[in-house]
Amino acid sequence: MHLYWTVACLSNCVALAGASYGYHGQWYSKQARNRWNMAVSYQVLGLGPLLLLDPAKAHSSLAVGLLSGGTALFCGPLYYDALTDKSTFNCVMPLGGVMLLGGWLTLGLLYGRS
Repeated sequence: MHLYWTVACLSNCVALAGASYGYHGQWYSKQARNRWNMAVSYQVLGLGPLLLLDPAKAHSSLAVGLLSGGTALFCGPLYYDALTDKSTFNCVMPLGGVMLLGGWLTLGLLYGRS
């Protein structure tokens, strides 16, 4: 089994647990619950594609780096904000979003050609 597969499976396991917590957890506000659910959704969308990657293809590492980094920088602050009601790290979310977009563009434009 390749590392990409392992990372994607572990990430989706954490996202599933997070979705369960989001549904059953005690939230101080509806906005916090919405931020949590958004983070779970983007985590699955960000790292789910790793299940499909062939590590032998040329642009796999670039796609993995962009998708993994983007997921961490976008979802991490959302999780933190939802749990603490502090937007301390939200300033890095735009960078995470751009990295996620770049990861998907890499998959669509470069990965398919190699």
